[in-house]
Amino acid sequence: MEGPGQMTEIEQKMCELLKAMADSARFRILQYLSEKPRNVSEIVRTLSRQQSLVSHHLKVLRSNGLVETVRNGPFVQYSVSKPEIGRIMLLARKIVEENNFSPGGEK
Repeated sequence: MEGPGQMTEIEQKMCELLKAMADSARFRILQYLSEKPRNVSEIVRTLSRQQSLVSHHLKVLRSNGLVETVRNGPFVQYSVSKPEIGRIMLLARKIVEENNFSPGGEK
C-alpha cells in the first residue's frame, strides 16, 4: 500500500508511458505511425535520422506498449498498438492550441 504522497503502481506506469511519448523523435514517430503502418526505412527517410537511432526509439516505444510489429515479407511493419494513442496525441494538440501553450508555462 502506498503512503501519502506516494504514487500508485498505475500512476508510475502512466508516467513511464507519457515519458516514452515525450521525446520529440518518438513523438514524431508516433504521429507518422498513426497515419498507417510503416517499416523502418520509411521512418528513417521521413525523419531524416540514422537507422540505428530510429531503431532505438522504436524499441523504447515497443517496450512501453505504444507500437507493435508485424512481419511483412523481408520487412517489419510498425504501427501504433492502440487507437487511443492517436487520441492522446490529438487531445494534447487541442490543449496546446486552445490554451496558447508555450514551453515553460508562459502564454
